[in-house]
Amino acid sequence: MLRRNILYFSKSLSVGLKKVRVPLCRTICTTQVLRNDSTKGITNTKSKIEPEEVFTNLNMDNDPIRNRMFEYNWGTWIKNDELEKRKRFTKFSISGLNEVVRVLQTTVDKPNSEIMDIGKNVKAITGSLKKLDSDDKAIANIKQIVSIHEGKHHHVYKVILTNGKALALRLPYRTMPDFYTERCLQSEAATSYHLQERLGLCIPKLIAYSGSFDNFLEFPFILSEYKEGDLLMKNWDPIIKGKLGDKTVEKKLSVAIDPIFSFMKATTCASFPGYGSLYFKGDIQEGKKLMALKSDDLFVLGPTTLRCYYRTSDVLDQAEIDNYTGPWAVESPLKMIKDLSSLIVSSLKKKELTKDNVNDLNKVIKVYQSLENTSEKLLDIRSSSIPNFEKLIEPRLHIPDLDPMNVVVSGEGEYNFLDFEGATTIPFIVSSAPLFIEYSGPKVFDINEVENFDGLAPKSKARVEYMQKRTRNQEYWEKKLVKEMHDMSSSASPIVKMVKDPFICVVRNHVPDHEYFSLAGSLFMLKHAWKDLREGHIVDNTECPIELTDHDFNQFASDYDSYQRKINSEPFGITGGWVPQDVFERLLKQGVVIKDGENWKVRQKS
Repeated sequence: MLRRNILYFSKSLSVGLKKVRVPLCRTICTTQVLRNDSTKGITNTKSKIEPEEVFTNLNMDNDPIRNRMFEYNWGTWIKNDELEKRKRFTKFSISGLNEVVRVLQTTVDKPNSEIMDIGKNVKAITGSLKKLDSDDKAIANIKQIVSIHEGKHHHVYKVILTNGKALALRLPYRTMPDFYTERCLQSEAATSYHLQERLGLCIPKLIAYSGSFDNFLEFPFILSEYKEGDLLMKNWDPIIKGKLGDKTVEKKLSVAIDPIFSFMKATTCASFPGYGSLYFKGDIQEGKKLMALKSDDLFVLGPTTLRCYYRTSDVLDQAEIDNYTGPWAVESPLKMIKDLSSLIVSSLKKKELTKDNVNDLNKVIKVYQSLENTSEKLLDIRSSSIPNFEKLIEPRLHIPDLDPMNVVVSGEGEYNFLDFEGATTIPFIVSSAPLFIEYSGPKVFDINEVENFDGLAPKSKARVEYMQKRTRNQEYWEKKLVKEMHDMSSSASPIVKMVKDPFICVVRNHVPDHEYFSLAGSLFMLKHAWKDLREGHIVDNTECPIELTDHDFNQFASDYDSYQRKINSEPFGITGGWVPQDVFERLLKQGVVIKDGENWKVRQKS
């Protein structure tokens, strides 16, 4: 079960000559968790455990009794659990947050620029400060803090003030280097503001942010308007039975897909002067590479914040990584793919070559070097036969985490979009469908067309049905692309998908030297189709630059089979050893999971 506690913060407040005790802050249990696993669909876990109540003083930032509120409680790792949870321990200064809230309220009526520095590396959005105001104009303090979500990359809290106003506080986990956290948070703040104020989209108002640990909270944060409502995920049923064309099925799918598609359409309507991530001009240090937006001097394009460009930080420092993170000129639309592959090759070469891994590492390097040599030839830039190619290659905003988990539906049916981490302008043609809808496995359009389906074993039937549902969901998305964004619909054609798949594989890979098999398979398909693609003016008019041989691909296939057997033999191998907390506690109670030194292990059946 998911255990959470209620933590009350109290302090004495003077009211004339009388002292009163006021509850200021608490965390409560979240009773429903909806998780989206792109490989297995939706898991809906409910817990009805009563939250635990504890009192502490608002100004006692080092009171250990409040640590439960900062801890990660939504899962357990079979290996290195303590280390992983330490990375996700989001201890911040609550008195510092209260000071930020009070300072912001004193600036509500002051005429200022759109972005104001309030000190200690904190920026405020002056147009949003009215969200803190109340009728009596009294300065409010924090009344409660509610821990509402522990996600993959962030811990989210609801902050309730004494005047009844509610805010959302989002803190990033320390799973990435600090320079990336700062960059990513600053870019997300600018992207959020751009989407709301420049495009008029439904985004909770950004109030304040800081990418530095040296601030009032002693932790990077984004503070925004809190939106009440249910997550759109509550209405997303990706495994509903039925095929595309079934009106009942399409109506059910449309509940989640339609609003997200409409949002994607709106965010990609404008093109930019280059490829990279959006920042407020004042957040980019002098001397850093940047591109001005001629139509809006509040923003600049700077280094990308796509997470895949920073996964090499265990072996490369910031200066080395920044050689490959852009921004990139509009005249070089595929340079960002070249730089990504070069970055990974550089990191792999820098890894210590031991007798145990030298052969494996060299094989991985060879695969990424093939992408490095191919990347700027993936498309025929000069004379492409792809319809509307010039529009498709333009820099347009790509938001990696468009997902029903990041949409709050209010009681009035308003869709509020959250989480713009990693947003980057890229060529639209190399973008993919959102992860919750994307499917690259075998296509099954109609179960009735599967030979001898009724004679299949139950597990085989279930696999085919799963393929059919995932195929159907993506087809529904692409059907909307053709209907509502016809000029851009070539990006979803099978040929274009084949060409851009190597880039998408690298973006998705979490550990380049362990999960390169999908890239190798993608390059194999591309190599064998290169001649036809070249003659059709899809790829560049050059000989195929992929030097991998059939022998190499056969070896990769064998390595992949071995890797899959290893993953499948390890309990929870597909999730990297992470177990949802309710599942873990149940297995622990049943004696299935037992302690193994500092780690856990699954008891083997006798």
